[in-house]
Amino acid sequence: MTERTGKLTKRMVDAAAPEAERYIVWDSVLKGFGLRIEPSGTKTFLVRYRAAGRKRFVAIGRFGQLTPEQARGLAQETLADVRRGRDPADERRRERAALSVADLAARFLDEHVSAKRKGDVPLAVEKRAAGVVG
Repeated sequence: MTERTGKLTKRMVDAAAPEAERYIVWDSVLKGFGLRIEPSGTKTFLVRYRAAGRKRFVAIGRFGQLTPEQARGLAQETLADVRRGRDPADERRRERAALSVADLAARFLDEHVSAKRKGDVPLAVEKRAAGVVG
């Protein structure tokens, strides 16, 4: 992966063309703030930082949904959180690994309803929960 440097402005982001391999353009104003350009043409703003001795990346958002100035502001907030001792990448990973409502409902049905109710009650509760949970 190739890396380049320059101030991330709207003009520079518009001019960044996709290549055969993805590459990153790092902002010369804010250390750790960059733009990743995929071969498909997708442009994603990101932040690179170190936490617990490991290099971490966090995607902030896509170009088009955010301007470079908005993304730089979000990057500053993210880097401030890192300086306060938080690890945004680890927090996102934990959120994704958390149980969903559907998983929680299935676990409740298995552990409580099926174990404590007989006959058609577990089936009726499951049908009712499927309609509510999705």
